[in-house]
Amino acid sequence: MICVDNVNLCYPEFQGNIVNLVNMKHPILILIFCMVFIESKAQVKSQKDSTTKVLATDDYSIHNKNPSRQPGTLYTKDKATNTFTEDTTSESRLELYNKLTHQGDSLYKKNEYANAVSFYSLAFKVNGDQGKVKHRYNAACCYSVLNMNDNAFKELYRIATKGKYYNYFEISSEKKLENLHNDNRWTKVLELIKKNANAFEQKLNSEIKNQ
Repeated sequence: MICVDNVNLCYPEFQGNIVNLVNMKHPILILIFCMVFIESKAQVKSQKDSTTKVLATDDYSIHNKNPSRQPGTLYTKDKATNTFTEDTTSESRLELYNKLTHQGDSLYKKNEYANAVSFYSLAFKVNGDQGKVKHRYNAACCYSVLNMNDNAFKELYRIATKGKYYNYFEISSEKKLENLHNDNRWTKVLELIKKNANAFEQKLNSEIKNQ
């Protein structure tokens, strides 16, 4: 069982099929499959196997204080003995994130923004609400095109404050974000990014002088 953003995900069946699913040519079907497992709070018990796969960050596990477990690593828990063994056959959370964002990138390039942002959002969720700046930037563009401005600004603020995004020229000339220009929050986002750009330039100049 994986704990993903306070949601219980029954992992054994899901993990074994995700590789083949992501390679399917029907992104909507893939997304529906993923969301069924992500949103489900029911605990499915396997009759064939007495083990459950868990993440080291699974706060729902009463055995989460096992000192041998490393954060972000997948383990198999034996229900009979309550012991953990590292799972070397299943995908890690990062590998799943990469597959989902790869699918999102592919849809983004095809201008399928609604489908793309669904994959980006799911990738962030399964990765503990962590995401790369480029993926959150793309997600913001998707939300803007879809007139979901609040979500777009949420992603932009995230990359400006946490990701220290500094490409002022890129964001100020991004056509997909033009829908946000008349919102008061747009100016605040640009100010944050311009501040990041100045800090990056100063750091770069300092490194050049010290060479």
